[in-house]
Amino acid sequence: MADALSKSPLHALLVAAQHQQATGYLVATIGQDSWKIWLQEGQWLWAEGVRHRARRWQRATAMYRTASKMGGWNGLKAAQKLAKPDSLWEIACLQEALEAGHLGVEQVREAIARVAVEVCFLIDRPETQFQWVPEPIACWDGRLLLTSEIVSKVLKRSDAIQCHWQRSELQASWVDRGWYLVQSESQRQTPTTSLLNFAPLLNGQRTFWDVAKKLDPDGNNVGGVVKIFQLLWQQQQLITMKLPDLPLYQTQAIKRPLLKVACIDDDRFVCETIEKIIHGEGHEFIGCFNPIEALSKVIEAKPDVIFLDLVMPVVNGHELCRQLRRVSNLSHTSIVVCTGADGLIDRAMAKLSGATYFLSKPITPVKVLRELARHQQSQVIFSGLG
Repeated sequence: MADALSKSPLHALLVAAQHQQATGYLVATIGQDSWKIWLQEGQWLWAEGVRHRARRWQRATAMYRTASKMGGWNGLKAAQKLAKPDSLWEIACLQEALEAGHLGVEQVREAIARVAVEVCFLIDRPETQFQWVPEPIACWDGRLLLTSEIVSKVLKRSDAIQCHWQRSELQASWVDRGWYLVQSESQRQTPTTSLLNFAPLLNGQRTFWDVAKKLDPDGNNVGGVVKIFQLLWQQQQLITMKLPDLPLYQTQAIKRPLLKVACIDDDRFVCETIEKIIHGEGHEFIGCFNPIEALSKVIEAKPDVIFLDLVMPVVNGHELCRQLRRVSNLSHTSIVVCTGADGLIDRAMAKLSGATYFLSKPITPVKVLRELARHQQSQVIFSGLG
């Protein structure tokens, strides 16, 4: 495990800050995401990131609700009183709990270390850009600060999780997304014992960290949890979707273009799969299981994107696509035809029918999100030309 520290970009910076007894914060940036590691006289105080700040706090403190004195302490309720976007409200909550006797020193440090592991997993990487910002901060209780020994354990633990995650071929940022288990009708009727235990946790409302905490409370077998995710992902039984943070304080919502997406497919399983992906990205979804009623339903809804199955009973997908193209209100709508046949002739016929894009089954989140991105990009280009 000594190698974990020697290859850690963050470790060398923390050692230098400790020698200088520096006070301020270290900004870690990857792409458009950034985090802060706050230090007081060279010692680790707190790690924060804009994404899932409240969820991370809840995970770190949930175990102390019933283990505290004076009738119990609830981390979320404490945060709702003190939380402000531009403050170290987590440390304020922990110091208050420590002074009131709700939490002991070891419990406070354990909560800080739990958050540190999650943040280090994301930022302790070669591609991360670090910048030190000296800034005087309130003199917090020294008992809140992590020792060098605890910080070393944090870095080693995050490195171990990184190694497991890299082998899974899943993107690192996906640990903070929601996960939903997709099962076929036969799998639902004859579930395995492991899936019976696992399925309730994969409801789209839990991140990887949330699921790992449920399955492995002590954190001794996170690698095993990662392997389960890897297996289900390879079997195309997992969908990952954006998950909002818990509402602690009101912040100005980030405006982004939302799409209205329709799916015309007589296979209810396909429609439900696409629905989860669409809702996971915050878009509106219209499902059409009956192809006979699809035309009138879609004309009324005026969607931005339509996922259209080509092989359906009674109604031919190519003919339905041609009918949709005759509707003037749908002239800018992207029609993505979905089929298991992926030959040149099939693609040519789809184009002749008026399809915008072609998606080969099976349906996966990557394929669906790619088509949405292509549509949004085409609209940006179209608007620019207009």
